[in-house]
Amino acid sequence: MPNVNEDVGYTVLHFLYTGGYETVSSPLDEGVSDLAREYKRSVLVYYTLRTWGLTDLEILAKQKMEHLDKDLPILEILRVVRDVFSRLPADETWLPSYIRGNLQRLPKPE
Repeated sequence: MPNVNEDVGYTVLHFLYTGGYETVSSPLDEGVSDLAREYKRSVLVYYTLRTWGLTDLEILAKQKMEHLDKDLPILEILRVVRDVFSRLPADETWLPSYIRGNLQRLPKPE
């Protein structure tokens, strides 16, 4: 799996052998909270699987993103997603919708 982040590679291999979603503890982005680190992993897994077409693991990555984002500031979500957004396939629909949903969580100006 050339050009694949080692954290993503572990998750893909684990899924292929067990059918489950699991990440490995690693120093990805040292100095970042565990929650933010795990969220970034889920985004990278989603991106990789979206481009590869492994739908079952892609679904699990989406679920992980949606679970973790509830406790992350919207700016952190946008920072992480920005890194993969422009590299997704042209027919991508889920991620823009996901971002809109997170932006709607922001307080409305008075």
